[in-house]
Amino acid sequence: MNKLSIDPRLVGVVVLLFAANACGDDDPSTSGADSAADSTSSDPDPDTGNDSNPNPETSGESTGEPSDDTTGGPEDTTGDSGGETAAAGCTPPTAWAAPNWAANTTAALALRAQLDAIDTAINASETATAAPADTTELTGLFEAGDPSLASVTTAAYTAVVLDAFGDLVALPAGTTDLIDATPAWAPGAAGGFADQGVNGQGVAVVRAMNAGGLELQQVIEKGLRSGAMAYNYGLGLTAGTIDEATIDSLAAIWGANELLANDDLTDAATYSFAMGFFGDMSTALIAAKAFAEDTECEAERDAALVSFFNLWEQSMFARTVYYGNEAANAVELAAAGDDVALIGALHELGEGVGLALGFLGVEAPATGPLSGGARLSTDDHLATLTTSLGIQIADLNASTTGTFVGNLPAFRTAITEIETLVGTIFGLDAAEVAAFRMESDS
Repeated sequence: MNKLSIDPRLVGVVVLLFAANACGDDDPSTSGADSAADSTSSDPDPDTGNDSNPNPETSGESTGEPSDDTTGGPEDTTGDSGGETAAAGCTPPTAWAAPNWAANTTAALALRAQLDAIDTAINASETATAAPADTTELTGLFEAGDPSLASVTTAAYTAVVLDAFGDLVALPAGTTDLIDATPAWAPGAAGGFADQGVNGQGVAVVRAMNAGGLELQQVIEKGLRSGAMAYNYGLGLTAGTIDEATIDSLAAIWGANELLANDDLTDAATYSFAMGFFGDMSTALIAAKAFAEDTECEAERDAALVSFFNLWEQSMFARTVYYGNEAANAVELAAAGDDVALIGALHELGEGVGLALGFLGVEAPATGPLSGGARLSTDDHLATLTTSLGIQIADLNASTTGTFVGNLPAFRTAITEIETLVGTIFGLDAAEVAAFRMESDS
């Protein structure tokens, strides 16, 4: 599968890494080269009940945030250096090492844990089919800690999160039949808790859906784990001193582990792996950490970081293509009267929506290697996406996304528009985008 190429200054890095691995380092759990066979699951979001993200960690201290420079990257921020290779003396390592991981990643892991706490609170409401009395608990979790999720989330997506909190509070108690016999979307004024049956583990699954057909948990947590909080926080780290601690923090907020192994992943890294980006992104982190130790290798370090962030963004949009097609397929295959399957389709679509919309309002740092433009997507691109999917970003409850369950042709058209958009953003042809309809686990 083709993706955005790694910066030309990393060509020497990649060649030497693979050469070293071929000479004896064949343990992908301790190197940048990964194997799909090491994955514990081909599905980063197995349906084991109401969603939550495991492995909460301890709290920590604050680091830098991005400033407000731009709302979108240039057409090509992969670092065109005219084909130059790594400078003499800039020798890449053969493996990842993170001896100071625990100390370096305290703040990043605390942010992940705080988002897990929001997931837990939403899951509790879904299990009880009862909305919180008000938004106090959820906003408290969003604003707690130093850094807090609120302090490192873009202003644009903070508004989306708070709107979704309000929609959750407005849901009526008990389960609600959101789809009539036609089938057509019939959510009432506020939506409700939708019964999605019992999963393979015997756990009842309930989805909190607003009247617009958006699953609120997916809008909140997928958007934060992809661009709005995690990617945005990572950008802020590159605006200051870039050293071993910076790179470890980037790996942690992305969702990787101490070994940079392709198992036991979480957050955005889970989706990057599922869509085939984990290997290239790991290679970029290994190079960035090595080059950060040598002032003569700043250009190579910066090229590695630009590649890492560009691939992070593309892997999230690739996952949006995957989920959109899975959702449309589920609608097509649903038997008459199978509302559980149709709610499942909206669940899949909600995941993809969150992963892409999380980049709304992400701005480049004022300084550092990403100051020239981190994002390849723009807010205008995201406006195109929301229009195609019937999403009202200023009032999520007024969206019309749910109507796709009764209008498959319109759903297919919308997904085709999303695929075209992704190709435009990342310079991919139709076949390359079509490859994102399936997982590739690497």
